[in-house]
Amino acid sequence: MLWAIHSAIWGTFWNVFVVFNSSDTDEWNYQAISELFPVDTNWRVRFYTSLATAYAATESNNNDVIILDGNSSHQLTSMLTVSNNRVHFIGLDYLLGIKRLYGQSSKINYADGVATADPFMIKVTGVRCSFRWIKFTNNNTDAQVVWTVWEGWEYSYYENCEFYNSTNLDSDTVAELVLGWDSPMFVNCTFGS
Repeated sequence: MLWAIHSAIWGTFWNVFVVFNSSDTDEWNYQAISELFPVDTNWRVRFYTSLATAYAATESNNNDVIILDGNSSHQLTSMLTVSNNRVHFIGLDYLLGIKRLYGQSSKINYADGVATADPFMIKVTGVRCSFRWIKFTNNNTDAQVVWTVWEGWEYSYYENCEFYNSTNLDSDTVAELVLGWDSPMFVNCTFGS
């Protein structure tokens, strides 16, 4: 795994942030990766236990990369708005060379029991963002949360991603994906169950 991460980022100039679930501290990979990605010389944290916190550290137009561990789901407790341009989310299957088209190990979940007025789990408004080898799952039963991902700007790229909504299925407005703007590309993606 360490070799795969090193190979994927070698020779690049952008920031790389790694996200592991905080419940996985007993795992060897958690310990090894937290040591491989320490706070850098500019005091920038590189290892996170929250996707929202890792995204908040990204810089627009810097081609920053967020790597998501595949051991546990990455829970969101509120809508994640991806408004920075050129931010890239990569699931661990991609870095390990696993070419799975369905059932990706890196999962982003909208936690159930979170009451919110935000209708989306993830709302993308940044330009040229990319998502690779990620499963997006909306498990939130709040009646207002009816969409999993809202793609709302230009030239986003999704590869080997799975979009799934498991709740509020009795509403005619529920959807795994809402396309709201211009020219996204979907390569080997699945929708629904």
